[in-house]
Amino acid sequence: MDTDDTRIDEHTADQGKPSSDTDDVVFEETSEETTPAERIAKLRTKLAACEEEKKQYLDGWQRAKADYANAVKRSGDERMEIIRSANEALIAELVPVLESFSMAMGNTEGWQKVDANWRTGVEYIHGQLVRTLEEHGLATIDPKGAAFDPRIHTAIGEVVTDDPARYHTVAEVVSKGYALGGKTIKSPTVKVFAEPGADSAAPAAHS
Repeated sequence: MDTDDTRIDEHTADQGKPSSDTDDVVFEETSEETTPAERIAKLRTKLAACEEEKKQYLDGWQRAKADYANAVKRSGDERMEIIRSANEALIAELVPVLESFSMAMGNTEGWQKVDANWRTGVEYIHGQLVRTLEEHGLATIDPKGAAFDPRIHTAIGEVVTDDPARYHTVAEVVSKGYALGGKTIKSPTVKVFAEPGADSAAPAAHS
């Protein structure tokens, strides 16, 4: 009797324990708790998030690239502006040298008395200086025969004429003017044609 009772108790105890087969079935049911459609939807959501993140990185990289290009361009523009300003200042300081050459060579009688070889050398140097400055943007203003413009020309006298077509035009250029980059850096000094008996044929001169 004791042996049979023991077997009955063991059998009863075994029945109260969950079997390993039952555990496997429960695990498999848990792993299949989402449907294929739901898993695809989740993957699509993750893919969309990745695409958005990639777009943000790309946008950031493109902005950084554009900012760098703009910075390089600004740096180049600033450098060119510094060079241009320095050139303008230097050329403006050389204009009086040109005028000195012109005054010396403009005195025809005195210039012809100078030794021919020395005169030829000075004229060659003058020509080199003029060509170099012209290559850097210097332009000569020689308004003889043009209408007098007080914004550009400086009138220092008048020349009386009976020809009405010449009234208020430049009769003589006493000294040439110079422009750099389209801007006048020295006004030409001129005499203006005036009609007989006029108090002042030239408008107010621009200084």
